[in-house]
Amino acid sequence: MLRFGLKQKVYLLILLSFVLLTIVFSAIYIPFQNRISSATLERNTLLVRTLIERDKNDIANNIFDSSHKAIQMRLEDMMAVGGVSNISVHDDEGKIIAREGVFADFGQLLLSESVLRAGGIAVDVVHLNSHTMLRYIYEIKVVGERMGFVQVYYLLDDMVRQKQQSFFFFFFFLIMALMALGGAVTYGMSRTVIRPIITLRDLMQKITLGDFNQRMDIDRKDEIGDLASTFNSMANDLHASYSEIERKSEQIRSMRTYLKNIIDAMSSMVISVDQDRNITELNQAAVDYMDLQESKAVGRSICEFIPFFKQLLPQVDNVIRNGVPAELYRQKLTETDNEQFNIFIYPLSDGAVGAVVRIDDMSELYKMDEQLKQAQKMETIGTLAGGIAHDFNNILAGIVGTSSLLKYEMVSDKLNKDILMERVETIEKSAGRASELVNQLLVLSSKQKTALQEMDLNESLRHVVNIAHNSFDKSIEITAQYASGSAMINADPAQIEQVLLNFCVNASHAMTFMHGEHSSWGGALTIAVDAFEANESFCRQKRDARQEDYWCVSIQDTGVGMSSAVLDKIFDPFFTTKEHGSGTGLGLSVAYSIIRQHGGFVEVQSVPGKGTIFELYLPSIVFEEEKELTPASDEVEIVYGSGTILVIDDEEIVRSITRTILEEAGYSVLLADDGEEGVRMYREHEQEIAGVLLDLVMPKMQGHEVFKNIKAINPQVKVLMASGFVHDERAQEALTMGVKGFIQKPYGLQMLCKAVAQLLHS
Repeated sequence: MLRFGLKQKVYLLILLSFVLLTIVFSAIYIPFQNRISSATLERNTLLVRTLIERDKNDIANNIFDSSHKAIQMRLEDMMAVGGVSNISVHDDEGKIIAREGVFADFGQLLLSESVLRAGGIAVDVVHLNSHTMLRYIYEIKVVGERMGFVQVYYLLDDMVRQKQQSFFFFFFFLIMALMALGGAVTYGMSRTVIRPIITLRDLMQKITLGDFNQRMDIDRKDEIGDLASTFNSMANDLHASYSEIERKSEQIRSMRTYLKNIIDAMSSMVISVDQDRNITELNQAAVDYMDLQESKAVGRSICEFIPFFKQLLPQVDNVIRNGVPAELYRQKLTETDNEQFNIFIYPLSDGAVGAVVRIDDMSELYKMDEQLKQAQKMETIGTLAGGIAHDFNNILAGIVGTSSLLKYEMVSDKLNKDILMERVETIEKSAGRASELVNQLLVLSSKQKTALQEMDLNESLRHVVNIAHNSFDKSIEITAQYASGSAMINADPAQIEQVLLNFCVNASHAMTFMHGEHSSWGGALTIAVDAFEANESFCRQKRDARQEDYWCVSIQDTGVGMSSAVLDKIFDPFFTTKEHGSGTGLGLSVAYSIIRQHGGFVEVQSVPGKGTIFELYLPSIVFEEEKELTPASDEVEIVYGSGTILVIDDEEIVRSITRTILEEAGYSVLLADDGEEGVRMYREHEQEIAGVLLDLVMPKMQGHEVFKNIKAINPQVKVLMASGFVHDERAQEALTMGVKGFIQKPYGLQMLCKAVAQLLHS
């Protein structure tokens, strides 16, 4: 006779139950419910699509015409269709043009990036506001061009309700069957399994309380009998090993307390979290910061106590998931917190899922660092001020000396035309040097913006190499390697050539009069242009780099080289290793600032006695079309004209010389010494004033404010704006408002006359 053990009996009952339930559920409920749901969903989808295709052409026309009101009226008409809860129309970028329906939250209507990229038709079922809806997104195209999207939300509550009713019916049927089947199974299991298990449970509870003398008295030949025998053996072993377990438990408790004391002694906050970012452990420093008991923090989210951690959840999840530590510096833990912290996130090891967060208060250290930087900055400013004073005093010496000599020659009647021209040229050259120094300082301070245009780096390098061949010592061998094709960048050609020439001149000096005792006169200067792609790894090493394409200009010499101490200062203003009088120390500082203003960066490598390599990285652009360059004007004659010019400037000497120049060129001149007087004079003499020369920076009323007031009097007024800054932001604002032109101070006779003539004929 076939004899079944307990395991076979239980498995047989469970198998029969599941087979029966599976057959009933699979044969009746699943096909039935799927057919109903699919048919209903297809019918509703077709209805929505028909509704959209009916009006899609009209909506496309309305989008093209920007007729939002017409789109809104069409949406109201479409809402009349039963079941439609919301309709929205979006432009080609996904922005909402018009909407109609029950949603108050615009966020529920926004299109995802995947829908915008894929286009076409997107259909899915969503659950919003306790409703189940069919979301239908239709891309509207006209002649293959995307005009926008129509998004419709259609209620599927009836379908869900029918599905639920059907489910409840079959569920009731299955419950009845299960109850019947369960009764039979329960009766059999009770006799064969449950009673022995209950007995075993009671005995184990007594053992749990410390009574290890309990034994199970069951004599059967099946698994229950084996379980009783095993239980009795286990009780015997437990009684023997209980003392050993207690001893080891005490050791573990002592070690845990010891480690806890070590962590609590740390000044850093240490917090461990599980995979759900709930706190599992924290040290005393963290407890003190949170100002609550440790037991109240464990098991709760770290964001409840440190709100800033909401921003760090992606980093915490990444550490838990990938096991790669994360480091964050100079962070705040609250919006109003003035303290700064370094945060380190480490993954847990040995199979535990979670992370350990260490938070170090670095406020004092950062304050000391800022104080050190400020001290270094003040030292640099002192150096800069001294250099400026030195250069300007030299320039002023030329101007003052020449002026005094000119005055003496006039009084002593020793002045003739040739001497007068010589003195004037000396003053003009000195003024030009002063203007050039100011422009260099503006570039250095990032106050002077650049006039950017598309240019070929190869061409600029050829100009510089040509100058180098003609100017440098013949002992220097110059080699140039150009990029194949065009090396296009968006830059100011004059400034880029200034930068290249500065670096080449420094290289030539390093190989000639700075060569030192242990190196020979002359050497090799190698200049190369190469394309360079900055990848993620490179950007991590070079903080100024971005993941984009660059052109790299490498300037390598075999000169004296530089030590690490010199390398740290080469871009500081007025720092130079040349002998006194051989250089101002502004060249590399200005060059560095120009490269930064063009979105690039500079890398330097140097070995004393071996030479130096400068690498200039400039962002590459795609060259679209060849641009025709306008040749510089050689006009030197005065451009004469007629009419009345109103000059508004707060500097008396500027007003005086401007009046003299304009009257010499044939104009009548009215003068105003500030903006308020200028507006008043223009109001009184509007009919006779042909144009206005307006200073940008003045007391009482700034230049662009004066222009607004004058334009309110006469919208067609012609205004020429003057400023000491090229491309001053306020001047740019005025130009967008309608100022006809811009002239930079200081200006001379030819420049001013030409600018005024262009203004009056604009």
